[in-house]
Amino acid sequence: MPEPVRKSLPVIGIIFLLLAILKFVQGGNWIVWLILAILFGAMRLLPSSESTASDPEHKA
Repeated sequence: MPEPVRKSLPVIGIIFLLLAILKFVQGGNWIVWLILAILFGAMRLLPSSESTASDPEHKA
């Protein structure tokens, strides 16, 4: 995958994640929005030690 695409911010995923949090607070159907957030890449924002370990640029 090209470098800019791989490092880009998953904007749609963040929007769905914010909607999930809002619906959770309101007591609505939040799980649907959380699943959409995961599918659209909002979880890429979380740090992952596996991605840096398998990245050839970071190997010693």
